[in-house]
Amino acid sequence: MTHSDVQIWLDRYIAAWQSYDPKAIGDLFSENCEYRYQPWADPVVGRDAIVKNWLDHRDEPGTWSAHYDAWTFDGERASAIGQSRYTNADGSLTIFSCASMGTAGASSSSSTSWSCPRNCERVADACSSDPDASATA
Repeated sequence: MTHSDVQIWLDRYIAAWQSYDPKAIGDLFSENCEYRYQPWADPVVGRDAIVKNWLDHRDEPGTWSAHYDAWTFDGERASAIGQSRYTNADGSLTIFSCASMGTAGASSSSSTSWSCPRNCERVADACSSDPDASATA
C-alpha cells in the first residue's frame, strides 16, 4: 500500500458516505475492523456492524460536504486530515476532523475519527494528538 492508495481509500470513504451504498461502505473495511467515531468511543466491531451503523445513522443529503487528505503513512498506519462541513437551518458549522487507520490491503483494519459534535466549531487539539495514544488496535 502507498500514500496514494491511502488517498484513494479516503476518496472512496467520502463516496460511500454520499451514497450510503452498503457494498461501497463494506468494501472500505476489513472483516474484523474496529471503527470509532472518536478516540474515546467504544468501537463498532466488524464489517457488517459498521455497515449497519452507517446506515442507521445517515446524514441527510445536501447537509454536509467533506474532503480529507492523506497526511502521513508508514506502510501500516495512516493518518488523514480534513474537514467535514455541516450546513444546518440556522447556518453553517464546521467540524475539523482527522483520522488514524491501520491498513489491511485495500481495506481499513482499524479506523478512528477525531471529530467533535456538531455544536462545536473545531477540535484542533485532537488533530495534533498522538494517534497511538488512542485505543485503535
